[in-house]
Amino acid sequence: MLGLESTSVVSARFSVDERTAYLSVGAPQGGTSGFDLYTAERDTATDAFGALTKLSVSTNTDDYWPTVAADGLTMFFESGVPIDGSIANTIWFAHRDSVPGTFTARVPDAFAIVPTRTDAAPYLLGSSLYWMSIGREGATTMDLWTGEVGANGVVAQVRPVGGTINTTTAGEMFPVVSADGLELFFTRETPGSFDDIEVAARVNTSGEFANAVPLGLPVDSASSSEWPSWISPDDCRLYFIRSDSPNGGYGPWHLWVAERAKP
Repeated sequence: MLGLESTSVVSARFSVDERTAYLSVGAPQGGTSGFDLYTAERDTATDAFGALTKLSVSTNTDDYWPTVAADGLTMFFESGVPIDGSIANTIWFAHRDSVPGTFTARVPDAFAIVPTRTDAAPYLLGSSLYWMSIGREGATTMDLWTGEVGANGVVAQVRPVGGTINTTTAGEMFPVVSADGLELFFTRETPGSFDDIEVAARVNTSGEFANAVPLGLPVDSASSSEWPSWISPDDCRLYFIRSDSPNGGYGPWHLWVAERAKP
């Protein structure tokens, strides 16, 4: 990604005009932590990004997957909460009164810390929030979930993504949904191997997604792991993260973009 070639980007979302990137950036070595949230700006959707600016909402633990509403005032992101001497990851809600402005953050009730549950990788599309979770309804692998966002970040109608997307034999992770709500991109974990992106479609937003299929080359690779990060409002550019380590490992991680004609 232009301007970010030497930056370790583990997750990225964008403003609707693709001129502002919301990033989780770090440089871990051998598993040490240190991921914070940043923004980067560019003049047009094809220009290189400029210098990184740290978001004030970054916490004292690792922060990932900042996803921002179209008006720039609301954000969900993944971060840790101390519990019983360790850190449990969950989804936070943040709000600011104007752009630019300072976010204030809290954990919504829907994502209150439960020791046996992890909620992560939120993706905001209009009033719908998608994320991955392990431990909800007793699940022992990561599954994809969704809910509706109301006033003050209240998330209701929490439910698993329907159809045949979620399985009990593999982990489904990192949901990204097209602007029309008809395509779902996600990564299906393959233990001990490299993870690839899959895509599922549905005919309308009230229906269920059909069976997912691998996205394939040139996005998926036999020698790296990939996960989707964001798709442009015209559904033509898929931003994704690539890691050279099996199952994401400890990186290095890099932000890529793939383009296609209008579906």
